[in-house]
Amino acid sequence: MATGDGPPLSMRPFPVADKSPKSLADFIARVNALPGGFRSVTETSLEEELDARRDGTTTTTAAAAAGEEDAAQDDDVDMSDDANADDDEEDDDEDTAAKDPMTARMEVLRNIDIASNTAMLTLDSLSLLLSKHNPTQASLTLSQQLRELVGIGTMGADRLDDANTTPAKTRDCEAVAAGWTLMEISRTRDAAEDAAAFLGAEMAAEGRYWEGVMGVRQAGWSVCRVPGGSGDASTGLGVRFGFSEAAPEFQRNGLAPIRRGDDGVPWLDMGRLGGTPERLVVTYERGGKVVGRAASQELRDDDGRDDNGAGGDLQARVLGARNTIFAQELWHELTREARSLAAYDVHPDDEKRLVCAVDANTRIIVELLPASSSAAAAAAAQPQLDDHDDNLPENTTAEAISLALHILLTYAHRCNELLRIRPLPPHVPRTRGQHVHTLLRPVIARFLYARSARSATQLVGNLVQTLRRAGVTGSSFTLCTPQPTVADFAAAAAGPNQPSAAVSLVRHMLQPTDFALDVALLPGGDDDDGGDDVSFTVRGRTYLVPVTATYYHVLAPAGAAIHALCAPYPDGYPDLAALADYLCVVAARALAAHYLRRRRAATAGAGAAAGGSAAQEEEEDKDKGQTWVLGALGTRIRHARDHDRPQLEFVVERDAAAAAAEEEEGEDGGAAALRLTVSTDEQSWTWSASSSDNSAKETLEAVVDKVLQ
Repeated sequence: MATGDGPPLSMRPFPVADKSPKSLADFIARVNALPGGFRSVTETSLEEELDARRDGTTTTTAAAAAGEEDAAQDDDVDMSDDANADDDEEDDDEDTAAKDPMTARMEVLRNIDIASNTAMLTLDSLSLLLSKHNPTQASLTLSQQLRELVGIGTMGADRLDDANTTPAKTRDCEAVAAGWTLMEISRTRDAAEDAAAFLGAEMAAEGRYWEGVMGVRQAGWSVCRVPGGSGDASTGLGVRFGFSEAAPEFQRNGLAPIRRGDDGVPWLDMGRLGGTPERLVVTYERGGKVVGRAASQELRDDDGRDDNGAGGDLQARVLGARNTIFAQELWHELTREARSLAAYDVHPDDEKRLVCAVDANTRIIVELLPASSSAAAAAAAQPQLDDHDDNLPENTTAEAISLALHILLTYAHRCNELLRIRPLPPHVPRTRGQHVHTLLRPVIARFLYARSARSATQLVGNLVQTLRRAGVTGSSFTLCTPQPTVADFAAAAAGPNQPSAAVSLVRHMLQPTDFALDVALLPGGDDDDGGDDVSFTVRGRTYLVPVTATYYHVLAPAGAAIHALCAPYPDGYPDLAALADYLCVVAARALAAHYLRRRRAATAGAGAAAGGSAAQEEEEDKDKGQTWVLGALGTRIRHARDHDRPQLEFVVERDAAAAAAEEEEGEDGGAAALRLTVSTDEQSWTWSASSSDNSAKETLEAVVDKVLQ
């Protein structure tokens, strides 16, 4: 067994090298060294050796060989143990498996005895050698038997030759030693200077790092240790910039480590946020052209960052990270809400692009853009824009939409906080799961409210303008749009356990929104009953849920004349076209009733001034019934007895051509221009709100007097 094959503390003695020939050349050399060489090898001796091998009583001898020794050396054969290593290993395995346990135990004990004996002999030899120079120390380890047998100091050792040392050589060695010493001192000094420079740089870098961290801390941000994880990437300080009431997936991303750069400048690791600052951009388009755009100023500059995210102010980058996670959460909530707003033409146009069609020509585009590529994306989306889009006409509208979306998400966070901190009854579960926040629906409702108010105002204005062109100068209307402010809710918020004025204002934004049109269709008359006074209020109310739509109601006091003319539908009108039809009917009936009353009053006054004969004829007419009466629909004035006399028909209707044109342009056709037509069987007069040459030059009163004379 080789020296390194056994265990480190093996008690087995070192094996004796195998003396068998290692190669064929070695074997031939040994045979030649024997007396007689190969000449003494005979057939009889070989047979005897083979028989002895079979019986196991003799050792291996030389076998027959032919050829010269040089040829044998050329064709050398490896006869060592390495040539048969596999066979030896197999034999060792078989011997180990077949070895008796008692035999193995005895072998171990024998090896221990051999090792102990070898150690004792070595110790005695060294102790006897040292006893000549240091007998006291050597006697402690020298065995008593050897001491009595040979004594102390009987064995010694000495150098055969003294060292060849001269004074010059000694001085050279001293000079070399001094040189090495100086070199090591110089090297140590350089290492100390390098270490001092490194420590100085590290101190300066650490100072810059902690200065940035303390600046973030003093600015009000929460600085803490980065929790969890293992390795260098998870150690160090971090800053919390997220929102505690955000969605769970965004709560986990609200903590970012503050890394230290090579120069000590701290930088924010935004790996969880995608590594790129993002902002929500709102674009307002009309007719395929961008007329308004709301984007943060951070989208137009680089915020002091380089390509690696370092540089700039750390506080600004923390604020940018807060804005990024807020924009990402807002985009996430908008995409969730958009799935339920397909009926309002809200659909995703791209992975990070949401389109909301306000009407046929106007739409709102909400995008989540990275700060670094916003300018290029805007130029690619709208190449006809100039480099600076700060002077677009609808920038205020786009900014209002963007602010409303941000405020509504903040209000949703506030509602989540109130739900978490306020006590609830035991039977009400506190965990209600994730629900879709109402963010885009109020914006849609606000645009619908503005469009409905504009269309209703245009409708009533056309009606009033038409009546004024017809000579009814007393016709008028007033628009009322209540706009609450924070100051209106400040007094209510002063009490205990009351929401703030800002929260109350946002809650009011989520309630149905009203507008009112106070319409005075006809002025009041001089008679006591006031039958000519036709006035009412058109109220429009825009609902958010369950359906975002505007309903119109016509309101009037209980004793108003409009109830006798044409009572309004109590449940309201679902669209502007239905309201327009009702107003046309009311206007026609009110005009017919008004001029019929004026005609009767004029006839009565003329009869009183004419004298007895006329008064007698008028009394006969009264006994037989009124001379002029209303038709079955209430829009026609006709003679009660003489059917051959001309009849006067009042018609208020929408301009069909203008309504069709407005519907093609995406506008509400109910707000089209109105026209008043007064006709007989032979002639007609038309007045319209538009300044056209087709309008009649005479007033309505003159036409009525001329026809009903």
